[in-house]
Amino acid sequence: MSYRNKNIAVLDIGSSKVCCMIVSKDENDISKVMGLGYKASSGIHSGIITDINLATGCISDAIRLAEKQSNISIKDGLTVSISSSKIFTKRIKSSVAI
Repeated sequence: MSYRNKNIAVLDIGSSKVCCMIVSKDENDISKVMGLGYKASSGIHSGIITDINLATGCISDAIRLAEKQSNISIKDGLTVSISSSKIFTKRIKSSVAI
C-alpha cells in the first residue's frame, strides 16, 4: 500500500453540523478512525451556504479539530459530502489545446 492511500479524510457538511473524520488504513487494509472534529453549522441552511464567512469558519474548525486529534495533517485532499435539494451533478467533457 502506498503512503498516499494510507490516510483518508472526509468532510460532511450539513445544516446542523459539519463533521470531519480522518481514517488510517493499516497493512491489512483495516481502517481506524484517527481523528474526528465537528462543529455546529453556521452560515448553512437547508444544504445551501448562506454566509460564506460563517460557513468557512465552521468547516475550518471541524478540519482543524480532526487534524489535532489525529496528529495527521490533511495534505492530499478530502472527500466532501453535502446534500441539498438544490444540488445536482452535471458531467462535462472538455479539452484544452496546449
